[in-house]
Amino acid sequence: MQELNETSPATVRIEHLIPPIKVEAIKVLHVDDDPSVLEITKLVLQDMGNFEIDSACCVDEALQKLKARNYDAVVSDYEMPQRDGLEFLTMLKTQENEIPVILFTGKGREEVAMKALNLGANGYFNKQGTPETVYGELAHGIKFAVERKKAQEKLHESELKYHSIFNNSGVGMFRTKLDGSEVLDFNKKYLEILGYNREEIQKKPSITHWADSNQRQEMVQLLKANGEVRDFECRMLNKQGKVITCLTSVKLFGQQGILEGSIIDISERKKVEETLTEKNKAINTIINSTNDGIYALDAKYQFIYISERMAKLAGSEPNEMVGQSIWKFFPKVVGTDFEKNLCNVMNERKAINFEWQSFYADKIWEIDAVPYEEGIIVITRDITELKSSEEKFRLFVEGSPVAIFVATPEGKYEYVNEAACKMLGYTRQELTAMTIPQLQFEENIPDELRKVAEVNRTGRFFGESILKAKNGKGLHVILNGAKLPNGKLIAFCENITERKKAEEKLAAVNEKLRVVGKLTRHDVRNKLLTINSNVYLLKRKLNANPEVTKYLVGIESATATADRLLELSRQYERIGVEEQSEINVKQCFNEAIALLPDIHNIKFVNGTDGLTVVADSLLRQLFYNLIDNSLKHGNKTTQIRLYYEKGQNKTTLFYEDDGVGVPTENKPKVFNEGFTTNCGSGLGLAMIKKMVDAYGWTITEEGQPEKGAKFVITIPRKN
Repeated sequence: MQELNETSPATVRIEHLIPPIKVEAIKVLHVDDDPSVLEITKLVLQDMGNFEIDSACCVDEALQKLKARNYDAVVSDYEMPQRDGLEFLTMLKTQENEIPVILFTGKGREEVAMKALNLGANGYFNKQGTPETVYGELAHGIKFAVERKKAQEKLHESELKYHSIFNNSGVGMFRTKLDGSEVLDFNKKYLEILGYNREEIQKKPSITHWADSNQRQEMVQLLKANGEVRDFECRMLNKQGKVITCLTSVKLFGQQGILEGSIIDISERKKVEETLTEKNKAINTIINSTNDGIYALDAKYQFIYISERMAKLAGSEPNEMVGQSIWKFFPKVVGTDFEKNLCNVMNERKAINFEWQSFYADKIWEIDAVPYEEGIIVITRDITELKSSEEKFRLFVEGSPVAIFVATPEGKYEYVNEAACKMLGYTRQELTAMTIPQLQFEENIPDELRKVAEVNRTGRFFGESILKAKNGKGLHVILNGAKLPNGKLIAFCENITERKKAEEKLAAVNEKLRVVGKLTRHDVRNKLLTINSNVYLLKRKLNANPEVTKYLVGIESATATADRLLELSRQYERIGVEEQSEINVKQCFNEAIALLPDIHNIKFVNGTDGLTVVADSLLRQLFYNLIDNSLKHGNKTTQIRLYYEKGQNKTTLFYEDDGVGVPTENKPKVFNEGFTTNCGSGLGLAMIKKMVDAYGWTITEEGQPEKGAKFVITIPRKN
């Protein structure tokens, strides 16, 4: 043994550094009825290679061991008692056991070897010969059979994997002939895209699935030139004949004349793309139709989009500006607040709004700069005329006789005009330090806050309010409030205090007149009753004197007319007094009919089912007066009809009878007060006109003379 010293270099082999690779032994089950053969075979094979040998003395024992343990190969003798090697091989194949089987026998007959191989044996080796040759061939045969089996298993596993990927792929996959005459293979997704089942497409022409044969020809030309195509957009036909848009990638195997490829349905994607394209066109149209100049800058302040309007303002074209620096086109703004503001938006990623007096034109611009992922978007708006209008508006507001207030959404006054100060007795400084509730009496504050909330919510308010002046007096105002685009509130206030006082005085006078009228009518009607009663008694006493009776009838007629005048005055007094509500027209008309006596010879047709209008109880009186007019002046009236028609913005109510109608020359005068064709008061139709006017409706007479009267009442949609 050589000694190593400090100066001797150490020699280290690379194999000493690599750990030995452990090769798994081949597990073999040897079946033979001769124990000595089993023993010697085990020893020799283990000496020749990495074999692990197990033994069985007969076929039955071998079958039991195969059930209990896994082996890589079986070596079996041919001639054995009970069952021979061929029977053993047959039993294994019947059980679908694919373990490699090698016959190792002393019989050298060719017919046995052929039978064994036909039954699926993996080798046939003769025991005769030198041990080195016999066992060398056997060892080689075992290794070859085992390796082949493992290779077949890997191939099968690979094929299963391929078929799984092929069949379960999310894209359609196919093999077809180059000339389009036959579909050779395809997966489930391919069938799903085209809508066929396997039998309908297998070995059928593939060219029939193309919506445009010229497209297929184009693809074939590309394949012949390049050997493959990728993402070729094509139009295919599904089973229902519907055209679907697809992307296909195909490879050509020229010698075999075969195409292999994939296909995906992009119909929905194309629809989305087309929709987006249309939307982008619409957006560009909208952007370019505005008077605003709009552009987008990247992080280097280069134009990446510019609207036609903005390019025109810059005296250029969009394609000439894209990719160029904004500072190149507008060098005068470098170092100004304009540049500073854009840089702040770019760096701090916060939007900004500012006004800018242009160096390039005598214009004032409102500029909005907004950050986005790639840079900033800038919107420029010419507000020169607006600023001029604002100045004019300011002068108008200041000179307006109407009090004007501007407040924040929370109700703090920011601006008041001179008229507001004069009306309330405060200075402008005092009012702009106050809030809306501070100009209210305490009991009115909740209601006033409700109005503020309504304006904030709906954008509008109109109504009356009471403001508290500096001297503590209450001022009645008509308040017209609105929400401005910037969120602030504006109110126009008209002082109606004096008008309210006059209205209160008028209401008091009207109430007195109503009371007096009511008492007067009551007393006069009592007197009329007394007169009529005395006339009645006189007629009974003087029944035999026709001359006197004639004068008594005249008295009765006069009192009847007076009574009707009293009734008309009562009706007139009620116009506009009642609170209006929804009235069922059919029911109201029927109630008017019920008030009239002796109408059994008149046919009434009420065709107003489902119609309601906003009115009051005088509507019944209106119908009563119309019916009374038909009965008194129609002469030959036998039928009265009420019906309606609904239009988009109105409802038309028709009242008609079949009497003598209204002569043409009288039509313009029928609603005039005092107009009558007999001894009537001439107030009946005039009263109807006043009732209709009070409802905000209109009434006309459109009948035909000698055929009947026809009154047309037009009711606006709001009623």
